[in-house]
Amino acid sequence: MPYRLKVKDSIFFKIYTFFSFILLFVFLFIHFFLLKNFERMTVYQFKIKTRSEVELLTKNFIQEFKNYKYSEVFSTVNTLLKSDPDLALVSLYQFSPSNKILEVKRNPFIELPLCNHNLLESPCFYREVKKIPSTLPIYVEVLYSTQRIHRKFELLRKRLIAVEVSSFLILFIAFLVSYFLLKRRTTRIIELLDSWQGGGFSKYKPKGKDEFSIIENKFLEMYDEIEREHSIDEKILNLTSYLLKLLIETKDENTFIKSLESKLKEILGVEVKVIKGNKIEKCKHSVSLINNKDIVICFKGKIPDHFLSILLNIIDMIFLAFRERIEKEKLFLQTITALANAIDAISPWTKGHSQRVAEISVLIGKEMGLKEEELEKLKISGILHDIGKIGVDKEIIDKRGKLTPKEYKEVKRHSTIGYEILRPIELLNDILPAVLYHHERCNGSGYPEGLKCKEIPSFAKIIAVADVIEALSAERPYKKSYSPEEVLKHLVENKGTLYDPEVVEAAVKAWREIEKLLPKKTDSDKLS
Repeated sequence: MPYRLKVKDSIFFKIYTFFSFILLFVFLFIHFFLLKNFERMTVYQFKIKTRSEVELLTKNFIQEFKNYKYSEVFSTVNTLLKSDPDLALVSLYQFSPSNKILEVKRNPFIELPLCNHNLLESPCFYREVKKIPSTLPIYVEVLYSTQRIHRKFELLRKRLIAVEVSSFLILFIAFLVSYFLLKRRTTRIIELLDSWQGGGFSKYKPKGKDEFSIIENKFLEMYDEIEREHSIDEKILNLTSYLLKLLIETKDENTFIKSLESKLKEILGVEVKVIKGNKIEKCKHSVSLINNKDIVICFKGKIPDHFLSILLNIIDMIFLAFRERIEKEKLFLQTITALANAIDAISPWTKGHSQRVAEISVLIGKEMGLKEEELEKLKISGILHDIGKIGVDKEIIDKRGKLTPKEYKEVKRHSTIGYEILRPIELLNDILPAVLYHHERCNGSGYPEGLKCKEIPSFAKIIAVADVIEALSAERPYKKSYSPEEVLKHLVENKGTLYDPEVVEAAVKAWREIEKLLPKKTDSDKLS
């Protein structure tokens, strides 16, 4: 959502408004201070001038009266009227202004009221009266017009107001422009911050070298750092997820190393080698894992130290877990192999049977395109398929000649017994169907449930064929061994009837390898 700042909420606007009022008060103070001083000075100079003129005029009159030059009085007054534009009237009177001896006025004469205490309030006559010492009291009355100085004062006041108003407006507009520029910049920064998760920073290019550009650049630097950290977090998460998948799915350490090497190249974008053992290769940087010192990560290019440290710790822990898992699986496989061998060893006729069935099953499974993980489960299924024979009487297993129906029923129980023995082991849940159903046949003639071909689990169908191949190839107390050609003929003839066609086809393709695993004739002869 776009950021919108109300004017009343802006600190900049409040500051500008405050300073605008301060400025206004300053202008008003300057205005009244200047006008008052100008008024005082103007009135003072005006009064000084008028008094000095009246003094001079009075002296002239006294001199002229003494010399009886009455005609000169008019000349003196007219000269003064011409020289002083403010002089409006000069009169001489005895006793009172009504008893005038002489009166000379400016032409044209404009009638004005007498001034009060404020000469510049409005145009008026400023009156000066001076007594001429004589036997009869004669007074000189002079009227000065304030029109000129009043006009001058008004003009000054108007000009001052115009300058003040224009200055105030210019400054106020400058303040407003500055405010809106600041508001636009701050709004842009805030919107930038609001849109950082949507990649707003990556599209933004700061301009200028002012304070806001510096702030924007700092935000961009911070964003770049966050993006780098986010990218590192994503890479670490991606690698961790991939390594956990490798840990679960990979059975071979070399495959694990190759997959890890490929993923590191993809994530880091640099040349990476994962070296095992004492093999030395030329590389710019190399680091050994802490808990797996035989594993060396060799790389070319720059990787941030903290990122590299985290990666190495993750790889080290996963490697440690992988090797522990492989060791446990190896120990588990060795344990169940030993158990199967012990069961096979109950009878000299079945020694090595389970191991060979497991290996034949794996060869068939490979031809059928099974994955590594499936082949591993298939191998364990082959090793444990006859574990139920531990519950069958040894004399029945080793009996020469045909079994009675009761004895055959006892033998058939071995698949169910094996299933019940292994069922509590959660780790072996995936192989239980193979142990239980490896004697089922496609035509439904098998046991324990007489399943049809499509109902039989795939591992059980593979082990059924592998079991038959091994059993026919080996000598038993109740039969002679079959040759490889006879075994192969039996499989082909019963394809689709007893055995799954796809499994038989895979066995035929892998026959050369299977034949190498079959018991030799000499092995059987030792039992005779």
